[in-house]
Amino acid sequence: MNENLILCHSLEILMLLPAAVFALLPVTNYLRYRLEIVTGAAAISILTATVAGGFLCAHFGWKSLTFVLATLPFFWAAYYWCVNLELEKKLFCFLNAAMLCESISFHTRMITARLELGRDGKPYLAVSSLICLLLCVLLGILFYRTFRVKIPWFLNEKRFDRLWRYFALIALGLTLFFYHIIPYHAEIILVGRVQSIGLTLGLSAILLIFLFYHSLWQTAIKVQETNQLTLENNLLQMERKRYEELEANIQHLRTLRHDFRHHLLVIDQYAKDGNIPLLREYLQQLEQSPNLGFSHYCQNPSIDAIASHYASKAAKDHTTIHWSLNLPANLKWNPTDLCAIFGNLLENALNAVAEIDEDKRQIRVTSQQLSESMLGISVENPYTGIIELDKNRLPLSHHKDHGFGMTSISSIVSRYHGTMTVHTENGIFSVDILLM
Repeated sequence: MNENLILCHSLEILMLLPAAVFALLPVTNYLRYRLEIVTGAAAISILTATVAGGFLCAHFGWKSLTFVLATLPFFWAAYYWCVNLELEKKLFCFLNAAMLCESISFHTRMITARLELGRDGKPYLAVSSLICLLLCVLLGILFYRTFRVKIPWFLNEKRFDRLWRYFALIALGLTLFFYHIIPYHAEIILVGRVQSIGLTLGLSAILLIFLFYHSLWQTAIKVQETNQLTLENNLLQMERKRYEELEANIQHLRTLRHDFRHHLLVIDQYAKDGNIPLLREYLQQLEQSPNLGFSHYCQNPSIDAIASHYASKAAKDHTTIHWSLNLPANLKWNPTDLCAIFGNLLENALNAVAEIDEDKRQIRVTSQQLSESMLGISVENPYTGIIELDKNRLPLSHHKDHGFGMTSISSIVSRYHGTMTVHTENGIFSVDILLM
């Protein structure tokens, strides 16, 4: 058997290796098994396929691409099993790798046309396959930050959940596009300006793909920064209002302390005179005087401001909130993230209890720092009707502009590698969150 032919086929099939790298880099944080096990198993499988494919293609006269396509269902099944993501996200990452590798095949064909002249239907020369692998390395360097930072960030953002099927379709379309435009005959590439035009169009397509990821990333970051700024402004307004309440109550306390000695003198005089009816009447008037109206919920000023704000809203809606916030003044978690969680949970709870009888409007809010690196949050409230949960166990909303609060909470929880559990049992809706 021709050893050189086996080598050429094997080097062509070795394109599976950079494809696997491109597919695994974005999902290293979503693997069901340890990264070392997955990468080791992938390397062994690809090397086995490379060697076996080289022998089989050389012996039976198959094309390398035919063997690669035959192995794709196996590699897709392994990828599907190892990656713990929704189907659309897995498809996108897998097809994105295929699309980039297909673009490299297109460029390799353009660059090595003169070397491959007269070799139609035969595997690439070894030098052409090595050029192809080198181009994969260069493309990997160009897209490394996209693989390691941008795509994982997109995968973690719940706001993009509805878009992944479209992203997957785009990646599939581009894969088929590159496959379709690869000239079969090297002679065609060398006619006129086909080679230079093809390279220009191919490089432009790669740059457009890169710029698409970059622009999408920049837009998403700006939106996140805007949302963060809005949250911080809302929090500052709540804290300012809270401090104004505190200052007003401190002043009220000073006034009461100043006036209290006069009340003592009146009480003392009624007691000396033995005028019990007037003494009781005076004491009743004191009892009916306005109280301080100030409640303190926890040591953390940001959460205290949020609690005060929603306690005020609850009072207006004739709703009782039972607070149990055992939180210190300083927490390691971002205060705007915590306020977004508490704010969305309380807003949802108040909306839910607004639809039931006033005597049943009870909300329980519990939060405690369980350790230096663990924070627990729990909110429960009664509800009426039926609550549907989606595949991520988040409540579905059929109202326009509703349902984004729980998605936002889920995104924050994921960012802290925490857990969120939603329960709907016996007319009680509860959310339990653990932040790491």
